[in-house]
Amino acid sequence: MNKKIISTVVAASLCTAMLSACGGGKQAGGDAAEVKLNGDAIYPVECEDTLTVWTNLDTRLDGRVENFGETPLAKELERQTGIKVEYIHPQAGQEAEQFNIMLASNELPDIVIYNWSSYGGGAETAINEQYIYKLNDIIDNYAPALKKYLSENKEVDKKIKTDDGNYFAFPFVRGEEWMTCGQGLILRKDWLDKLNLKEPQTLDELENVLKGFKTLGAKAPLALTTAQLQLIFYAYETAPGFYMDDGKVKYGPITEEYKEALQRIAQWYKDGLLDNNLVSADKKYVQSRILNEDAGAFYDYVVSGMGAITDAKPNDEFQVTAVSQPTLKGGIPEFSYCEDNVLPSCAAAITTNCKNPELAARFLDYGFTEAGHMLYNFGIEGESYTMVDGKPVFTDLIKNNPDGLTFAQASVLYTKGAYSGTFVHDPEYVKQSLTYPEQQQHAYDVWSNTNMSKHLMPPVTVKTEELDEISEIMNNVNTFVSEKQVAYITGKEDFSTFDSYLKQLEDYDIQRVIECYQSALDRYNNR
Repeated sequence: MNKKIISTVVAASLCTAMLSACGGGKQAGGDAAEVKLNGDAIYPVECEDTLTVWTNLDTRLDGRVENFGETPLAKELERQTGIKVEYIHPQAGQEAEQFNIMLASNELPDIVIYNWSSYGGGAETAINEQYIYKLNDIIDNYAPALKKYLSENKEVDKKIKTDDGNYFAFPFVRGEEWMTCGQGLILRKDWLDKLNLKEPQTLDELENVLKGFKTLGAKAPLALTTAQLQLIFYAYETAPGFYMDDGKVKYGPITEEYKEALQRIAQWYKDGLLDNNLVSADKKYVQSRILNEDAGAFYDYVVSGMGAITDAKPNDEFQVTAVSQPTLKGGIPEFSYCEDNVLPSCAAAITTNCKNPELAARFLDYGFTEAGHMLYNFGIEGESYTMVDGKPVFTDLIKNNPDGLTFAQASVLYTKGAYSGTFVHDPEYVKQSLTYPEQQQHAYDVWSNTNMSKHLMPPVTVKTEELDEISEIMNNVNTFVSEKQVAYITGKEDFSTFDSYLKQLEDYDIQRVIECYQSALDRYNNR
């Protein structure tokens, strides 16, 4: 995907020329406007240029605005920073395709917000191919707020660097670790109470609960999609993909624990504790099973799952509660659902087409200032929030919207707390976004009580020359594992063939992929 063939020396000299020119107010091309700073306050800056930003448009804005620039948040952001911005949105569902077309056309906007770690060869390749800037000098000179934050948060610092030590993007960061654990097991609490059962801690206890739900008429006590089977894999201290164990990369589907978990799933499927449409189920189907009271347990997010279900509950007795990731023997779960605190899909890179990288950096850095933090998380003071006892509190415009909008629908107009951006996500936003008592801190408390951070793979980057080999191997592996998983669960294949299943994965050379990821993890740890 080379855009240009440029030697390292030439590329470095071009970058230096751009940066030095930025300080003088004109770029090498001579057509960028001067960035004038407002004393120590910096913002609002004065500049004639308009930045262009390529980013998703949140689907909750559909039908209300056609462009993010029309939102009150975007207008206030321009007022506070003094920076004019034109937003370009790829069509929903076609982001990857349109991203590749954009690169091929060499018509890049100034800033592109994308998962640059997923770019072939990683962000370092994107830098070497002259799509995006190496940001080391740019952050040093023009992003004091981010620079300070990174100096105080070394793990975040590593995650927005390449293996060569080059910064490539401004990040979105979750402010506290518990905020990364927003999905887990959810049960019908009223059914638990009716059966006089406690919240299950082990897989055996969960099985007993599911059998109890069946006596209440549940046709599919536990409703899941195949992707959500991780619930059972985690109980056996493995995962359906790659993970870490004592610094070593492992691939779940070739472990003994995976086989044992798969046997448990198959038994539950045979006993009618799982939905007989498990293989084809999607989230909409699962939620319909819960709302029709055909199921009493599911696995979902705190807002789009627990909140949405409670919004639509079929009767007044209906009540759900979050429960801890079950384990085999009790205690703190070793594995559970958690995400990285730095969301890869929200990495904001400055492209080499940007004629004024200083202005782009000043714009992106604003989210890491105190004023930018408040704006992105809470919106406009006096309109979307007010300060109460030193804390920001959302107004009824957000909490009890007069037009009947949900909290997320209203807040997405005024904040980026409902999704993501270049800032640190404030835990207070999350706390105030949880409408129901059963969502509030209890869900995060039980789901975040986990050791998963020791097993979660960081954003590693494999070498460019390994990409094609890994892709070919994993295409075969993923198809084979998926097919066999379904066959074992539904009883179409007996577990006596599991050794031949493992042999086939070895023949596909899964160990080669593990080896590549181990090397990538070692390089990451040395950043």
